[in-house]
Amino acid sequence: MKTETTANDITIPTSPSTVPFNRNLLAPGNHAATIMSAEMVRNHNGKLSLELDCEVDGRRLQHNMYCTTPNGTANTAKQIKNAFGVESFKNIGDIVGQACKLRIEHEEYNGRTQVRVAYVNPQGSVSADDVNLDELDAGFTAVETEIAF
Repeated sequence: MKTETTANDITIPTSPSTVPFNRNLLAPGNHAATIMSAEMVRNHNGKLSLELDCEVDGRRLQHNMYCTTPNGTANTAKQIKNAFGVESFKNIGDIVGQACKLRIEHEEYNGRTQVRVAYVNPQGSVSADDVNLDELDAGFTAVETEIAF
């Protein structure tokens, strides 16, 4: 297996078909991706997640979808069903090789900007760049509620 050492002296294993992922090259927005592997895993703390290895623009990107709470599990199931039509975690291997869109966002953590996958969407998803936000905002209704302290 080939490895590459980055500027931070981190060794990253690479496969022959992909190059190491440079977080600075991936802009926020929707990016076409192919699922290279998908499996349920437990991290070092025993927390369960769906680990997706994706190829994005010829680079490998790993995305963990956590299933540690009922809401987290439901959100993961909803995204996977919406993007790939999979009805059960038992069939998660069926998504390998399938195309999708990853919604990429940037977030700051400890003074560094890093890439975060916000959503896994169906392949046909497109960015809506021509939206009139003022018109959409007009649809909001203010609901007055009392908050008891």
